[in-house]
Amino acid sequence: MTWKDKIYLDVVESEVARLKKLSDDELFRLPEFASYEREDRGMRVDVGVWHRAYIGEPQVFVVQAKRDIFWIFGHMFVEGFMLDPDGERLPLSDEIYWQYA
Repeated sequence: MTWKDKIYLDVVESEVARLKKLSDDELFRLPEFASYEREDRGMRVDVGVWHRAYIGEPQVFVVQAKRDIFWIFGHMFVEGFMLDPDGERLPLSDEIYWQYA
């Protein structure tokens, strides 16, 4: 992993940690998608946060950042969690993970 990749990964992981600390009500109010820029160690990182709500199923929260390498090619960094109806934060399933990776 390059130092640039490490910065992107750190930004994604810190955003997931921030989201996990929010109350259930705060998480429910998040929009379906939001994007913004974060800066870490002098690098600007564009971050996308996805919130998918499925009736009767856990809600999905995914943080995504792509580091462009060349043209359309790059490295995608994805982390997230699911919020079940009981308020428990669960790891993303592989199936959901790969929809965003």
